[in-house]
Amino acid sequence: MIASGQKTSPLVSDPALIAACLNGDLPSWDALIDRYQGFIYTLTLRMGVSAPDADDIFQNVCVSLFQHLGDLRDTSRLSGWLATAIRQEVWRLARRPRALPLSSLVEEGETEERRRGAAPTLTPEEEVLKLEREHLVRQGLQHLSEPCKELLSLLYSEDPPCSYAEMAARLQIPLGSIGPKRARCLEQLRKILANFGY
Repeated sequence: MIASGQKTSPLVSDPALIAACLNGDLPSWDALIDRYQGFIYTLTLRMGVSAPDADDIFQNVCVSLFQHLGDLRDTSRLSGWLATAIRQEVWRLARRPRALPLSSLVEEGETEERRRGAAPTLTPEEEVLKLEREHLVRQGLQHLSEPCKELLSLLYSEDPPCSYAEMAARLQIPLGSIGPKRARCLEQLRKILANFGY
């Protein structure tokens, strides 16, 4: 079970967490699952799986990870292993009686996107890489100071983005300080991501 409010240190890499897990350290296992639960759920849901089925797939992937943790060849690329495990679980689900074939889920989504005039969908590999990057950035943001986290969220998460004037008012800081502060915050985030091996 994941401890509520648990945060992992940005200095603890996946290989270090995995080594600690293999030595029987339960808090490291909780930290590893906490780090990747969003990635697992997001990728599962983007493959057209319902929320209840995504819960089952999450549990199955975690059990499989626990069973195969010592077999991982490259512990610095855990997201790739997880993506493969998720795909296998989704295919198992699709083969169950009365489950919709995955091809129909993809075709329906593509048809709907074409009707809406949306941009073409990414290939599965591109989608996994995109999710990996998003996941790493979200993990890095968790370890930033609160002012940096708030500033970067306003700059990059809001749609439409805030103007600098609106940001200055919301954060109660001078308008001219946003650019330099943004540069410092992005540098902090870059260092955190480098600790994750990105």
